Amino acid sequence: MRTPSFALRLPALFLSALGLTVGASAQQLEVHVINVDQGLSVFIKGPTGVRLLVDGANPGDGTSIVRPFLLSKGVTGLDYSVMTHWHTDHFGGLTDIHNSTYKPLVAAFDRGDTSRPSNGFVTSYLSAVGTRRVIATLGQVIDLGGGATATVITRDGNYIGGSVSPSGDENAHSLGLVVRYGDFDLYVAGDLTAGGLGTPNVEGPASAWLGQVEVAVASHHGSSSSSSSTVCNNLNPSMVVHSAGHDNPYGHPSEVTVNNWNTSAATRVQWCTTDGETQQPSLGGDPGGFAGVLGHILITSDGNTFRAS
Repeated sequence: MRTPSFALRLPALFLSALGLTVGASAQQLEVHVINVDQGLSVFIKGPTGVRLLVDGANPGDGTSIVRPFLLSKGVTGLDYSVMTHWHTDHFGGLTDIHNSTYKPLVAAFDRGDTSRPSNGFVTSYLSAVGTRRVIATLGQVIDLGGGATATVITRDGNYIGGSVSPSGDENAHSLGLVVRYGDFDLYVAGDLTAGGLGTPNVEGPASAWLGQVEVAVASHHGSSSSSSSTVCNNLNPSMVVHSAGHDNPYGHPSEVTVNNWNTSAATRVQWCTTDGETQQPSLGGDPGGFAGVLGHILITSDGNTFRAS
């Protein structure tokens, strides 16, 4: 893995991978953004060991990438999973996971059945989760132990305080979460849309309700459908993480999105699990402004500070 170097402001008490460490006695929240190429999978371990997996990337990735990663960390089971929406680059690998020894002990949350697609991937997922399936409710709090929580802030175009019609756009249905531990907040919302490329603007008002966070996982792999300038200003994180494939055919993370996060008023650390699209200028190839770390990204927090490596 290549570790980038950077300089940044510290309004959120960010501790860089090259700098300070937190107190050894403090309980830690762990957030692992797994390098699944063009997809998303985020493993979260609460301070007391509660295990939550958000998405599992593409079909086959659960077996070839996510499960080996979990085993490498000594994780042999899950307490919860969250499937953000019915696109296979998010839920396909969860089917593999749930068909192995990683069926959640408590609940497998998803966004529900409104405009749910009908295909073999969906049928296989539903069969894999079985009786563990729970349709998440807006405002639902998942207890991660030790004072850490994951709260559902969007679902099916609804956000806390209002709603926007998803207009048949599956991404706009995405189930979004804020993970909180003390003063540390992390935002992850699948492929939630913000009005770019003609999509419904759910992320704008949802981020206005949420406000400032320390870390944001950019929605939709850094697509310009998401992460509008309004969203970036509302969330105002110290760090942004993109999960996008190397030389992917979509130009993720896009130049528009990278620039929305990087402004003259607040230039932010941006890491991507890969170098993103590097070959095709028409897709925004290699826009710069972010560091491709070529590996998994770990974020830890003691509730007062956080560290990325």
